[in-house]
Amino acid sequence: MPWLSISLTLTCLCAQQPGKGIETFDESTVFSREEIISAKTWELTGDLGVKTVNLSGQTVVVPAKSVLLLDTGTARLPGLRPRVLLRNGESIIAEPRAGGHGRQWSFTSPLWESFTLDESQIARYQAAAVPPAGDHPAAPFVVLRNGDVVASGVDEIADGQLTVSTEFGQTKISLETVSVVVLTADSPTIDAREKNQFLIELADGQRLYCDRIGEWGEDLVLERNGLQCRVSREAIMRAVWPDAALATLSQAPSQGDGRAYFGAPALPRKDRNALGGPLRIGDRWFEHGLGMRPRSRCMFQLSDTWMYLTGHVGLDPSLGRRGDCQVAVHVGGKEACREALRGGQHGRRLLLPLGEARDIELQVDFGPGGDLGDYVNWCDLMLVGLRGEIGK
Repeated sequence: MPWLSISLTLTCLCAQQPGKGIETFDESTVFSREEIISAKTWELTGDLGVKTVNLSGQTVVVPAKSVLLLDTGTARLPGLRPRVLLRNGESIIAEPRAGGHGRQWSFTSPLWESFTLDESQIARYQAAAVPPAGDHPAAPFVVLRNGDVVASGVDEIADGQLTVSTEFGQTKISLETVSVVVLTADSPTIDAREKNQFLIELADGQRLYCDRIGEWGEDLVLERNGLQCRVSREAIMRAVWPDAALATLSQAPSQGDGRAYFGAPALPRKDRNALGGPLRIGDRWFEHGLGMRPRSRCMFQLSDTWMYLTGHVGLDPSLGRRGDCQVAVHVGGKEACREALRGGQHGRRLLLPLGEARDIELQVDFGPGGDLGDYVNWCDLMLVGLRGEIGK
């Protein structure tokens, strides 16, 4: 008898938010201090609140002082364009034009046209889809697209080339051959916004800290460090208001276990599917999450008090229309919701209030078919809370 009992119906035990748990995939969602609102449409109000039409057709206006997060439901685009990742957690699509050790770096960007950064602000420049991994020297270093590693910082950037110092002297490297320039050791993505800044996440993977946001026709206007740009509404994945905190669940301390395939280990895989490939649900791609097999579980310990958990869950699309699994989420030691997943579905959305819970457990078990090859992807699992309450 499997330890996760089989059920064919969705059960949600979240008394704070009746009807919230594991739901359909595609609606926009507004998270406020008081509730979760699934919305057919959304627009910004004059005071930077959000006006929505909910699934019942009612117009709901959430004032700016109550809004925490707007999740538009927009899908993440696959692939990666060259970008600079800052030490404060920002990620901006851009290419370096000039710079070097101890100097400012200048970049060109589709959004901001051009901007400069002190080298001390930069964590890395990444041009390839595969992040740095393996046995690398201490930062700084450069990884080339052919896999070679140059244990050196960047002396100069000019005319599409990097100048680096090696044991054989200075060498010029074409930027087109560079995969990653790492200036500081990797660290988890953090939220280091200033007090009144918004966090905007775009479908192309950019994370932008903005001083102000607004609407211009069908577009959103973003203002950052005196610069302005326009972004289509369809490109916005998330907007996080200044009072809200956002963190990736998979970066929290965790402990996983599982037994499948006649007793073989079935440990969860962080940021990959159960077979080690990229995380996908339907035609959507995700950077962060967890890949799990049936009869496995993963417990996350929360060091702070968070208000909500949001994310997506579904069977890996490699299964096609085959497969069925049972998934459940336990919050604070109690089952919060349970759902049956079947092959060919687009996936389901997680919308869970957390109350005072300090732990979250994700569980996966066989469905009625008992297929050995069922793989579940938990994707883009995010914790939402109040910035003033985090880190106390």
